[in-house]
Amino acid sequence: MITYKNIISLVFICACFNLFGQTGLSKKQQEKEANKVEMFSSEEKDSIQIRFYNRMVDMDLSDSTMESYREIITTNVYKMRRLNDKDSNNTPKMVIEKFDALVASTNKEVKPLLTKEQYTMHLKNFGVLAESVKQKFDND
Repeated sequence: MITYKNIISLVFICACFNLFGQTGLSKKQQEKEANKVEMFSSEEKDSIQIRFYNRMVDMDLSDSTMESYREIITTNVYKMRRLNDKDSNNTPKMVIEKFDALVASTNKEVKPLLTKEQYTMHLKNFGVLAESVKQKFDND
């Protein structure tokens, strides 16, 4: 059953992956956006977001856990998305190394919030996301 909490979560996760448009951004923020490299098409991002959201709902998190979990995921996904920016000076090898470190950091941060079953679900869900990103890195 789709609840208000689920709708808010989906909107939040979509915003997390898409971030915000350039409307109203400062000059520095516009420059940062201009350096961003998009790895996925809109359709691919939509598919990833919906899958991630559905698996997150399956975790059956409490409201407070959901809020903390989303905050950790959002923060780290944002960092991941910026690793291959044009102005990052990261080599492909460095991008993968930093990406793997962020995945490990994310897993470490969320573990205390989750039950053993939820954490197992997170590892599977976030692992699928991480692998799809790494495949894109390998293909570029």
